[in-house]
Amino acid sequence: MKLAARFETSSTPIREALVELETLGVVEFVHNRGARVGPFGPRELREVFDLRRILESEAARSACGRIEREPLERLHASTQHLAGDCAGADRVRQAMEADLRLHELIASRCGNLRLTKEIRRYRILVETVYQIVGGEEAIRQEAMVEHLAILDALLRIDPTESAAAMARHVNSTACRAETAMFARKRLCPTQTSHVAQTPEVPARQIP
Repeated sequence: MKLAARFETSSTPIREALVELETLGVVEFVHNRGARVGPFGPRELREVFDLRRILESEAARSACGRIEREPLERLHASTQHLAGDCAGADRVRQAMEADLRLHELIASRCGNLRLTKEIRRYRILVETVYQIVGGEEAIRQEAMVEHLAILDALLRIDPTESAAAMARHVNSTACRAETAMFARKRLCPTQTSHVAQTPEVPARQIP
């Protein structure tokens, strides 16, 4: 297996990684031909974020009241600072770290280990998307403002609004990601799309 040679490891962890990527819809196994990267376009991106919205909004609802105030207040303070000043390369790293902390804090406190595990399975895809869309200051500020709405609801111990704020955040992130990745007109939940379909990224054989 060429991937095993490239990364100087045995074939077992490579196969395990490919199976995990297959469950996420990133890799396809072809009979007698091995694995290949599957096609990935706007539809596939939306499907990933639809699942993420369902999982993470329920996690936010369930985590409400389970998280201590101190970590929420500490994260709220750092997020508020980033929402007011997101300029500079260092802010890119800080914003990404804040994003990871918020989503992991909620996932780890939702009280459902299976739900936590499912959310974490999608983290590698989410982190990749963040690296693509997180380079623009305005986009980082939008995300931080959305984070503040989630944190405010969690601090008020409002399960309904915690879930709603998370759903809005995930939908907005999907909108920003689709624009950045596929150069389409920005589509938001309130808009109706009449935009021509953008070609998907074609499947590619994994060596």
